[in-house]
Amino acid sequence: MFKYLTVAAIFAAITILPATTAQAETQAQPKARHSQEMIGYEKSGGFAGIQRSVSIDRDGQARAASAAVTADFQLTADELSLLRRRLGAISTWNSSADGCDVADHFTYSLRYRGHHAVRCHTLPRDWEPAVAQLDQIIDRHLTKVSPTTHD
Repeated sequence: MFKYLTVAAIFAAITILPATTAQAETQAQPKARHSQEMIGYEKSGGFAGIQRSVSIDRDGQARAASAAVTADFQLTADELSLLRRRLGAISTWNSSADGCDVADHFTYSLRYRGHHAVRCHTLPRDWEPAVAQLDQIIDRHLTKVSPTTHD
């Protein structure tokens, strides 16, 4: 009897496994969009505990998000070109915990061309133009979206 139960359990697992695997692959698909990510930026913290991010693909397709809303959009060629120049001018790609002990600090995370760095409170000077543009992009596109449209 035990032998038949074991065989039945194995058969049930084999039958269910493809459906479970397909479901896992389906659930993983939204993350696959970011495999083409060229630029990633996140800003979090502050007194209000904000959380904002933008991910931009090589072709300028972008997604901005905050705790309340998400917006998908296309950057113009000029906007993408300027952003690439500003990011290309960054040479400070080391992460630093300096400023993380400041109350209500902001934490910035920046990814570009295989580089990734995290900074707190004060940005390196070479980050400032790119971060200002990324913040403007997020502001512009998230203010167009109502808070009820979050994915």
